[in-house]
Amino acid sequence: MDEFLYNELNRAWKTTCRVLFKEEIGELKEYEGWLKDKMIEPYKKDSIYLSSNYEGNKFIDFKSIDWNKRFEP
Repeated sequence: MDEFLYNELNRAWKTTCRVLFKEEIGELKEYEGWLKDKMIEPYKKDSIYLSSNYEGNKFIDFKSIDWNKRFEP
């Protein structure tokens, strides 16, 4: 992971910890093993990666959207 991305994620981690625990609990990298252990493998549908398997649902990627068309709210 590049340094910029890690720093952004670490900043968000610390903010989240302050909200949830009222204090920072350490650097994100200190919890890497525990967090990775809880991760599920991403599901890939065509060129889209999802956090869960949504088998049977329809998907559209941004390249396929007609941006000139108006959509219902």
